[in-house]
Amino acid sequence: MRDAWALHLSLGGIAPLKRRIEQWALRTADHVTTVSHGLKDEFESAYGVVVTSLYNVATHYFNLPPTQSTPDWSALNPSINPSALKFVYTGSTPEGFYALKDIVGGVRIFREQSPALVDRIQLVFVGACEEVAREVHRQGGVGKSIAFIPHVPHRLAQEIQQAADA
Repeated sequence: MRDAWALHLSLGGIAPLKRRIEQWALRTADHVTTVSHGLKDEFESAYGVVVTSLYNVATHYFNLPPTQSTPDWSALNPSINPSALKFVYTGSTPEGFYALKDIVGGVRIFREQSPALVDRIQLVFVGACEEVAREVHRQGGVGKSIAFIPHVPHRLAQEIQQAADA
């Protein structure tokens, strides 16, 4: 399981029916794996199944041709500098799963120690990354060094990933 399909609140649909389908699928599976400790705990709690946590490399579109368009960065978020190097993360940042304190702290140190370079690089988080935003706030901000884009359609996420510098 890469995502909690039936437990994902923003996907819509008939939630009780989706949960029953997901429960049936997971309880009849020979083995269940997922991509994070948070999802592991969620599936085990919701469905009473044993889940193994493995890490995932997004391979679901390796064979797609490159997109022909570049996303309009400023339309996605006006604080994104189109000429800056963009390090893009797409997905979610579950609480306690990533070292967000260290990531944001590293960006703050970089801003302090390399003011001539700092505006040439941005970290761009796409998706459910509220934990990063909260950590930025807790640490007093990082200027425009970290930008956020809410959930986007899959094809646009691919365009963003392909247009990223890293």
